[in-house]
Amino acid sequence: MALVQWVNLEKHADYAADSDIGSEDRCGALEIKTAFASGSVPLSYKVKVTPSGSDDVTYTTAELGRNKNFKMTKGATDLGTSAEVVMSDTVKLPAAGGNKYKLEAKDANGKVVKSEEIEAKRKLYYQFMHMEDTNGKVTPYALTQMEGHCANYHIVLSKAGTDKKIPFHKCVNSGAGGRFSHVGFAADVRAEYDLTAPQKKVGCVTALSNYVASFKSTTKTLTHSIGGPANPKISITPSVAAGVATTVGIPGKITLSILTGHEFLWYGLDDDDDLAKVWFIDGAASFTPNTSSASPSAMAGQSIQISRTDVSIGGTKMRTHGGHQVIEVTVNPGSTLDNMISQASGTLDFAFELNRVKGFSGGFSWGGAGFALTTCCTKAWFEDKQPSKSDVIWNHEIGHRMGMVAFGDKPNATYPNPKLPDAPPHLYGEKRGVNDKGHQGPHCEEGAVTYNATTKRWSGTPGCVLFGATGTSAASSPLTYCSDCEPVVRKLDLSF
Repeated sequence: MALVQWVNLEKHADYAADSDIGSEDRCGALEIKTAFASGSVPLSYKVKVTPSGSDDVTYTTAELGRNKNFKMTKGATDLGTSAEVVMSDTVKLPAAGGNKYKLEAKDANGKVVKSEEIEAKRKLYYQFMHMEDTNGKVTPYALTQMEGHCANYHIVLSKAGTDKKIPFHKCVNSGAGGRFSHVGFAADVRAEYDLTAPQKKVGCVTALSNYVASFKSTTKTLTHSIGGPANPKISITPSVAAGVATTVGIPGKITLSILTGHEFLWYGLDDDDDLAKVWFIDGAASFTPNTSSASPSAMAGQSIQISRTDVSIGGTKMRTHGGHQVIEVTVNPGSTLDNMISQASGTLDFAFELNRVKGFSGGFSWGGAGFALTTCCTKAWFEDKQPSKSDVIWNHEIGHRMGMVAFGDKPNATYPNPKLPDAPPHLYGEKRGVNDKGHQGPHCEEGAVTYNATTKRWSGTPGCVLFGATGTSAASSPLTYCSDCEPVVRKLDLSF
């Protein structure tokens, strides 16, 4: 059975305490010690470490020149004197996981005095957290699937520390400043992150969140024909007869089905945003009389702004936990708007600028917090997400933590990192604002996928877990790396 050497770990008691390591000697550089009886030390002695695995990965010349940890290096031979003489050598194995080596120490006569089979592995630690407080909670679940995924690439992902609770927030808003953004989320996580310093060096936090989403503005218009065909997207109450103003003194309302399909107002995702009606930016109504009218209307050409105080969310939720597409506008008796809708004939045009959900993210990986943070949501599109549906997200996000998709040979990347291996052939997104293709950060477009820059949509079947989404409308992303990315994952330097 091969001796395991954990090539990304320093020699430290915190690592040695793990049952699968057991000794500091199994961490970092390989120390080869050969003992000889005093007086029988060979005049010539050498240690040789030779790659021996049938599926070893190899580094390119360029990669070897960029990262010293990609190389095999040998220290000087030390000679100790005592009752017996110990010849001590140090060999630092390359960073690659899963590579195998044959170690041989020979004396002057070529006799093998020490022989060992060595297998290189890597280890990362993670601390598990989930949102929970008196106002709400996220139900935790095990990440054993993610651990198994990493093991396929000779990475032991080890859960460490105790599970932690972090404050509940409805949404980690990945696109807003001043509200509960990823920065505030990271601060909550940092306060609970208490792995040992050595574990943190090669560690991360895996945190379950509720929603991860952002919003964008959109402009919508609707037209109501007074005295003409009804618009099913608009209803006005109380119903008034043509030419009769509402005089009962009770405000009426106009109900507008302003969004359709998968469009939802930015509502139900943040209590403070709901209170401030962040979903509403601006609104206006204008009246145009029919040109065939016998007498011109005094309201002709009238246009009014619709105030924030007069709008509210209407209709029913479209999904289990929310999802609203309808807004209501209060009509005060005797107001200009009241007079508009009380005309005998004409058209009433509404125009709104609204904040709607830009999209829901399955999760994200972020190192800008000063530590490696990964998260996966438990709800999206106002529905619960089953843990099994999150598997591809965890595998994807932990891949980002490890440094995928690598782009070490891309000096013009937004955040160049020469410690990474060369990029696989289907890399995209390493240049922010240039080749994002609708996603953020480096991803892999291997597979039968095509990006339409005009519609900003992908089509086809993804072939790699590091595709930038959980799938397209045609097919889901796989749980594993493509054949191009797999050897790159094995090459990664996970010593930091």
